[in-house]
Amino acid sequence: MKPAALLLLAALSLSSCRKSGDEVAVEETRPLSTMDESPKLNATSSERFLPPDLQQQMPEMPEAEGNWSYDLPAGWRDAGPRMMREINLAFGEGGEAYVSLSGGTLQDNVDRWYGQFGAEPQAVETLPRIEMLGGEAIVIEAQGTYSPGMGRPAKEGQALLGAMIVKDGRIATLKLTGPADEVASQREAFLQFAASLKQGE
Repeated sequence: MKPAALLLLAALSLSSCRKSGDEVAVEETRPLSTMDESPKLNATSSERFLPPDLQQQMPEMPEAEGNWSYDLPAGWRDAGPRMMREINLAFGEGGEAYVSLSGGTLQDNVDRWYGQFGAEPQAVETLPRIEMLGGEAIVIEAQGTYSPGMGRPAKEGQALLGAMIVKDGRIATLKLTGPADEVASQREAFLQFAASLKQGE
């Protein structure tokens, strides 16, 4: 007889020995987990992946307003919607240009961007500034091997040209990445795009 059949037979024998009406008291308890709760529609990444105690420590994040407008530089093109990106564009053979909204502080985000290139972080106060979204945005530049994370492989010979500014309690970012020569050729387009970028108008 097969092992699975033997196990089934043993289970049936044990259950038949129990008197009807027997009660079993359950004394152990455990905290509820996300597996016990109904899924929440339109949940944020924090709500999907962080434990409840950590979620309570996260600052309340306002919803993105959308309604972006900008002047599209020559040679840039729409790259279609992508999660976590408000605007998603492409240029050249492998360049990306996108706008996103994130939490944390300016320094947190600056450190993360430099870290993606294995570069030494720079203090926010020392970085140059440009006009973007009605204020002064800091500018971040790096070159080398780019490790974007999220399971994507590292690429050599890449560059970053980006800007960040605090807007309505969130960090608005404009980030260009791609082959170093292509990113370098887009500096003027980057400045023009940043100056033209508007939200909720």
